[in-house]
Amino acid sequence: MGSAVLDRELVKIGWQRPLHRPQYKHEGTIYRASNFEYVGLSGKDKGFLDTETGKTYHSRALRTKYKRDYKPFVKKLREKLSRGELIPIDLPQKHCFVFRYKV
Repeated sequence: MGSAVLDRELVKIGWQRPLHRPQYKHEGTIYRASNFEYVGLSGKDKGFLDTETGKTYHSRALRTKYKRDYKPFVKKLREKLSRGELIPIDLPQKHCFVFRYKV
């Protein structure tokens, strides 16, 4: 089930699912203090490192379309990928929290 679909379904039953990114040293301190429940880590994910800029892009960035065409930045990224300027990397898993609220 896709993340957006999961989020919609969780909201229907009164749950929210925030994520925190360990690569930015986020540990969910605010969520823990607000009585969110820690449920573990997200699944593994892939990304790309741009050797020219040093930026990291999620794999979804290379599939982003608008009106059935790739966005201009996606076209540039795909060109860089074909030239070998984007290096595939494993992205760190994210911390997942849920909070039950009354609907």
